[in-house]
Amino acid sequence: MVLADRSARREINATHARADAVRLVTGQGCPACRYRDDAVGHWVSAFVNESHTEPDVIGGVIRAGGGCARHLRRLATDDSAAWLMGNVLDPVARGVLSGRVVAGSARACPLCRQEQVATGRLLALLDRMLGSSEVLAAYREGGGLCLAHTVELVDLARPRVAVLVAELAVERLAATDPDDPSRGFDLLTGVDQDADRRARLGAAAERLASTEAEQLTGTDPLGVLQADLDVPACPLCRARARGEWRYLAWLRRPEGPARPVEEDAVLCSAHHHDLVTSHDGVPGVPGSGWVTTVTARRHEGLLAGFARSTATLPRDPWRSSRRQRSALARLHLAPGCRACRAGRTAVARTGALLCLAVDDASIAKRYATCQGVCARCAADWATTVGGGTPPTVADRMRAVLGLVGFDLAELNRKTSWTVRYEPKGVEMGSWRPALAVLDGQVLGGLGVREAVEQGFWQ
Repeated sequence: MVLADRSARREINATHARADAVRLVTGQGCPACRYRDDAVGHWVSAFVNESHTEPDVIGGVIRAGGGCARHLRRLATDDSAAWLMGNVLDPVARGVLSGRVVAGSARACPLCRQEQVATGRLLALLDRMLGSSEVLAAYREGGGLCLAHTVELVDLARPRVAVLVAELAVERLAATDPDDPSRGFDLLTGVDQDADRRARLGAAAERLASTEAEQLTGTDPLGVLQADLDVPACPLCRARARGEWRYLAWLRRPEGPARPVEEDAVLCSAHHHDLVTSHDGVPGVPGSGWVTTVTARRHEGLLAGFARSTATLPRDPWRSSRRQRSALARLHLAPGCRACRAGRTAVARTGALLCLAVDDASIAKRYATCQGVCARCAADWATTVGGGTPPTVADRMRAVLGLVGFDLAELNRKTSWTVRYEPKGVEMGSWRPALAVLDGQVLGGLGVREAVEQGFWQ
C-alpha cells in the first residue's frame, strides 16, 4: 500500500514537472532568458516594495557596491529610483570610503546570483524533461534556447539531451539569412532586458567616437583626455565606451583596404545585440548582417562537431566521459569578444596616459577640479591599467565621493518627516551623479547631463 502511494506520488510529480516544462518552453524567445528575467523582475519588485528594509537584503546590495553596472542601471531606471536610490547609494559610498566595499562588484551582485539560480533551475528541469515527447515537441515549436543557454545546457545535460539541444540549435543557425539580420538574431543574442537602456546611452557614445574620429582623427590622445576631463564623467569609462562603439562602427564597414575579416567578427551577445539593432531597438542596421552570418556559421560548426562526437559515445563509461569532455572543450574554444577587448585596450592606454599626465603641473591642476576616475575604475586599476592607482587619482576620487556621499546623506535626512521645515535643494537629485562617481559604466561613460539629454530616465 505504501509502495503504491509512493508510486502514485511520483507519477503525479512527474506529470506536474512535464506540465511546468511545457509551459516554460512555450512562447517566443529563449525560455531560460524569460525565466531568468521573470526571477529578476520578482526580486526587484520585492526589493522596491518591502525587502530593501531587511538588513540581510540591503546588506547584500551594499556589500556588492550596489551591484554590477547592468543591474544598477535596472534599479536606477525604476520608477522608485527617486526615493530608493539614496537609501542604496549612501551606505555604498560610505563603505567605499572606509575600504569595506568595492564599487560595482559583479561577483557579489545579488541580482546576478538570482539570475544564475533561476537559469540553473530551468536548465536542470529541461535536462530531466526533454526526454518526454510532449516537452520536446513544445521545445522545438518554441524555437529552443538561445546560443549561450544552449551551451550551458549542453555542459550539464545527459549526452542524449545534449545532442538533441545541439542539433536543434544547428538547424536554427543554418537558417540565418545575411540579408535579414532579424533571422537567427534571437538565437545568437538571447533576450536582453538591458538593451534599450544601453541603446539610449550608446547613441551618444557612438557619436562621441565618430566626432573624435572626424575632428581629431585619433592622433591627439592627450587632447581627447583633456576634453574628457571637462565632462563630469569617469575618463576611463568614457574611453571604454568610445573604444567599444568605435569597434562596432568599424565592423559595419566591411569594405575598403582596412576592412574587417571573419576573425574580427567575434562578439559577446550584448555587443552583437548593440551592433545589429538600431537605437530604437529594431534589428536591421546596414552592414551588420555579415557579422550575424559569420557568427552563426562559426557556432554551427562547433555545435555540429559536438553533436557528432557525442552521438556515438562508446559504451565504456570512462572512455565515454573522456570523449564528451573533449567535445565540450572544443565547443568552448570560441575566442573572447573583440569589442570588449577594444574597450579594455582603450582603458589601459588612457590609464597609462593619465598616469603620465597628472605629473604635469597644468594637467594636475586641471584634474584637481574635475570629477576624475570613478570608484570602480580606481579599485580595478591594478588589473585594467597595471600598477598602483596614482595618488592624485585616488585622492581626487575620495574627495569627490566624499562630497557626493554628504549630499546622499542629506537626501536621506531631508526625506524624514521630522525635518520637513528645511528647504530641499540639489541634494535631492544627488543619487544621479553618485552613479557616475561610483561606477561610470552605469551611465556608459556619459555624464549625468548627457544621459538626461539621451532620455535615459524617460
